Amino acid sequence: MEPSTCQICTSPNSEIITVDSDKREFKVNCDTCGTYYFIDPVYRVRVISITGVGLSKSELKKLSFLLRHNYEFANPITLTLENIDQLLEDFEPSNDLIERIEFLILYVYKSLKHPADSVKISNMLPIVFCDDQSEFIYYLGIANELGLLKNHTNISVKLTPRGWIEAKKLLEKKVDSKKAFAAMWFSEEVDLAWKSGIYPALYNLGYNALRIDKKEHNEKIDDHIIAEIRKSGLLVADFTGNRNGVYFEAGFAMGLGIPVIWTCRKDHLDEVHFDTRQYNHIVWENPEELKEKLTYRIEATIPNRPAPRNTEDQI
Repeated sequence: MEPSTCQICTSPNSEIITVDSDKREFKVNCDTCGTYYFIDPVYRVRVISITGVGLSKSELKKLSFLLRHNYEFANPITLTLENIDQLLEDFEPSNDLIERIEFLILYVYKSLKHPADSVKISNMLPIVFCDDQSEFIYYLGIANELGLLKNHTNISVKLTPRGWIEAKKLLEKKVDSKKAFAAMWFSEEVDLAWKSGIYPALYNLGYNALRIDKKEHNEKIDDHIIAEIRKSGLLVADFTGNRNGVYFEAGFAMGLGIPVIWTCRKDHLDEVHFDTRQYNHIVWENPEELKEKLTYRIEATIPNRPAPRNTEDQI
């Protein structure tokens, strides 16, 4: 197959494979963006900038980061006209130095076939959200100073014994459970939000979704809530109804380092406590909108999530 140019990062070392000619669905294997999928109108209308209506240079770079991270640490993304803007809005590259170094260590670790192997440092810029090679060299130097990596040649690195230990710890910490906990108002008013919004979004993405009032138990409900949150890899907190318990459950999950996604029905947003307004809430008006926005938010922000369920198994 002849090499093609990736319309996201302009790398000439890419290939485009037809997945479904009727749906105009294609797969891209790019040495910079990783593997991703797209529906043809995205390239023709939103991505290609020569038309004058495409994404800006900064948006394309951000999109490249998002695609590469999903390919390396989660699951490849399919870009559509409906999701591309929401994905870009939801995704924010980490500005934490240690987190960037952790991504670098994990990438090197997962790229090794044998412990003594070295890994080429080309095309690693999106792994640590770098704008240019000089910035990447800075992060590489930090990893060397911390004793996690060592230069093998001018173009490759190896993990040190300490790097191996750290990578194993990171994997244990970052491999999330398939369980997703939903913290929300137990009311018929939002029952459809669970049945047609939160549950199918989580189910289709491979999670085993749980709402505590749907679980049989004989113990104190508080004990069950704490136990189930501890076992979860994700918590969806819906603040419709402004229930105190949802604040507690979201805060408890954050304290454990469990990712929290914040949602609220539009007509209840003004009731949300000021201290939590800083978080980027998914604002929804109907269950179908909630399902769609929640799916995009998880794809854009949650690494190491489970593999999506097969299309025929989806709700």
